[in-house]
Amino acid sequence: MKLRRNLAWIMLGLSAANALRGALAWQLDPLVGMSLSVSLVAMGAWYLAWGLGWAALGLAVLHGRALRAVVPVAWLYQLAAWLLHWFYDRSEYARALWGRDALLTLLFLALLTWWGVKAVSAHRGDEPGEPLEK
Repeated sequence: MKLRRNLAWIMLGLSAANALRGALAWQLDPLVGMSLSVSLVAMGAWYLAWGLGWAALGLAVLHGRALRAVVPVAWLYQLAAWLLHWFYDRSEYARALWGRDALLTLLFLALLTWWGVKAVSAHRGDEPGEPLEK
């Protein structure tokens, strides 16, 4: 139960972070006076969509549903983020941060994969010491 709750809070945190980035992108769009490789409106929509998706998944996990979706969604999220990097990072500065971003991606995927598999296992009652949840 505690593991599932912590996992849900992580997803709700990701939801809030993505929603905030999306809202800020829409707020900043009229202020940016230069041509960008991707419009801030499009990026804002992308972040808001992921924010809503993480919120829905976080609430479902909090209520004991959709535990098996955590790991695939985490991997899909990172795949989508890296596709944006590969296709739209134009500046040398953005590309210089790829090493750091790769380490953070690996950490994110390792933690969510480990917690996701552990939560599914505990939910099924396979984990020793964890009560079977229904």
